[in-house]
Amino acid sequence: MLTNPSLHCGAVVQSYGAPALKGWREVSTANVSDALDSMIERVQDGDLSELEAMLVSQTVALQSMFTTLAARAQAQTNRESIGALTTLALKAQGQSRATILALVELKYPRTTVIAKQANIATSGATQQVNNGACPSPARAPEGGATAPNELIALESHHGSTILDAGATRAASGGDQAAPTLVARDGTRQRRGQSRQRP
Repeated sequence: MLTNPSLHCGAVVQSYGAPALKGWREVSTANVSDALDSMIERVQDGDLSELEAMLVSQTVALQSMFTTLAARAQAQTNRESIGALTTLALKAQGQSRATILALVELKYPRTTVIAKQANIATSGATQQVNNGACPSPARAPEGGATAPNELIALESHHGSTILDAGATRAASGGDQAAPTLVARDGTRQRRGQSRQRP
């Protein structure tokens, strides 16, 4: 019973509500706790109408506080009093705005987008994108031999078959006239010295 949240909250509600509402003392903490328990059950069942009503009421109360504090600040002549009341008025206005946003979020919750793909790569880095579910790893055939890689053949617009765009290609005989490079003496030279040509 000492850990019952509705009982604790009922005691707080009763102590804060008594000065503001006449006849509040006639309602016991147990009655407030019972009312909170039934409200909690309705919320757990998906009925949020009481929470919506609470947020609307709090928004109006905070707006009233803002208006009252702003009017009192306007009537002051002392600079410190004007600053203190204006600060309190703007805090009430900010809380009213936050309560309105909470009400909108409760009434119209944001839709959650679950993406199957996230493309994140730094500039110049190679990025691999895997769409869909990960395939299960291929089993090795009986006897311990590894399964061969399977490549997908694609037909190019020239009619040739391409198996793997990243595969190593044989050297072509495109520029037969290019001279062969000769090995040079690779000894280090100091800065400022010119290399002697043979």
